[in-house]
Amino acid sequence: MNAIFCIYGDAKGDDIGQILGYWSHFSDVISSQAKCSAKGIAFVSLDGENINYVMAYHKSGRVATQTDRLTFNRPIYLKPLLSLTSIKNSLPNKFKKYFQNQTSVGISVLSANVYQLLIGYIQYNHPRIAIKIKELLKELNGPKTTYRHNSAVIAAHEKDAICLALRVSGFEDDDVPKWSQESESAPFLQGYKSVVIREDSMVIHDSQVFGDWKKIKQFVVGAAEFRKEGHKLTIINVNRHKIEETLGVDLIMYHHTYKSYVLIQYKRMTKEGDSLCYRPANQSYHSEISRMKEFQKSLLQSKEHMPHNYRLNDEFFYFKLCPAEITTPMSTEMIKGMYLPISYWELLLSSAETLGDKGGRLLNYSNIKRYINNTLFIELAQNGWIGSRVANTELITAQIQESIQGDKSLILANYTPNESNIF
Repeated sequence: MNAIFCIYGDAKGDDIGQILGYWSHFSDVISSQAKCSAKGIAFVSLDGENINYVMAYHKSGRVATQTDRLTFNRPIYLKPLLSLTSIKNSLPNKFKKYFQNQTSVGISVLSANVYQLLIGYIQYNHPRIAIKIKELLKELNGPKTTYRHNSAVIAAHEKDAICLALRVSGFEDDDVPKWSQESESAPFLQGYKSVVIREDSMVIHDSQVFGDWKKIKQFVVGAAEFRKEGHKLTIINVNRHKIEETLGVDLIMYHHTYKSYVLIQYKRMTKEGDSLCYRPANQSYHSEISRMKEFQKSLLQSKEHMPHNYRLNDEFFYFKLCPAEITTPMSTEMIKGMYLPISYWELLLSSAETLGDKGGRLLNYSNIKRYINNTLFIELAQNGWIGSRVANTELITAQIQESIQGDKSLILANYTPNESNIF
């Protein structure tokens, strides 16, 4: 496999880091005289001292005489970072100079020997990272799944919803089986071949928290159970339509410890100029927000008497704004985005800050100054700080029945922790 090394620093490294945080891809240029192949993998340093990312790259066109554009995507964020000094010090003396020369300035093509030594170092010292690189290489060299109509967006959001449910339930990357999907028309959950289960008594039992099983089972397109140290997460994908005809994705999580629901509605951010944004303008959105507001009025206001029933507020409706690119379907990485509780959402949409140049409403990273990211949302949901109050559980179960009748892919996630840890 052809490999290059990209080293940045100072302001440019910071800029690329921010771009990767938003879009998961960036571009740069290289002399066409460099012996750089049409595609391969790139080791990327943003600080000049460590390797921060391993990414795929491909040539995406000629931008000037003897200058090619490279597009980098499918980022693997390295934890821990790989120290260039430590790597160099581990190499045989005769290769240290070559490594230094090929990892010191701009974009360099790695020689076969230096590439093999670098991969060998990672395999020996960081086997988990080595596995991710191997998966990336397999992705690059294997056949690509093509997605029709809206199916790429739905698959991306289904993937993120499942990954979020796993993270909230305490599962790590190593606990999640490998994903493999051969059909663009299949729900993302079916890609977990080793854990897909049928409509047996376990599924029926675990679905009761979401209402009448008879109303759910006819629309189940996939179900899976994940276990770890006595903890269990059951995920059911309910969809009345083919994936390419589905209009969106909702995730409903139930946490048995706190007897609490959280509902997340995914909204696709699209690129306009140099930024990503979401415009709350279509008819389906207005119908959804109206139902949410009406439902909130019916919630019971009660004072909790048990410490573990305390919530920061009554809200359990959240929007997640995020791009819908499925650039790394085999990875367990989540889509970066913004979680916004419904009351904050309404406040944003009543603010002059979200008005576009022509008077329409749009939400983007520039005009939303504060939002909840993946890390914070997972921590809040894991520990019961957000979600519905116990008194409203039955009302919410009834609301879920209406969601099943909609035009969305509905991910139902039921987390049951080890009984010894339940209050």
